[in-house]
Amino acid sequence: METIEISPYAIPGIAKERFKALNVTEALDIIKRWLNIEDLSPYQTPNRSERYRAIRQRIMYLLRYWGFTLYSIGAIFRRDHATVLHACRSVENDMLTDKELTAWIKAKKESINKLKRHERNNN
Repeated sequence: METIEISPYAIPGIAKERFKALNVTEALDIIKRWLNIEDLSPYQTPNRSERYRAIRQRIMYLLRYWGFTLYSIGAIFRRDHATVLHACRSVENDMLTDKELTAWIKAKKESINKLKRHERNNN
């Protein structure tokens, strides 16, 4: 399983403990909290409806920004790496016209960057 190092102190709701690795499952838990999603399974189905597609693409985009591989993200959603790449590009295209989405993604990317900076400072 792919792992990224972060501090749990930087993420509300995660037990305060010594510096530890953040794996893709933990990253998904954080993103699910951001999106108010309890169960990821509806987004892992082949359902292509707008309701599921848009959220699934945003999750893929954030995981990719976080640094996880196209392959590992695709495995979570039972899709290939090209589909993940397409999802990331779709989110980028949507951000060109949707200011609310752009602001939301920007805020989440800033949170991820904080976690990454904190990781570097603790290594």
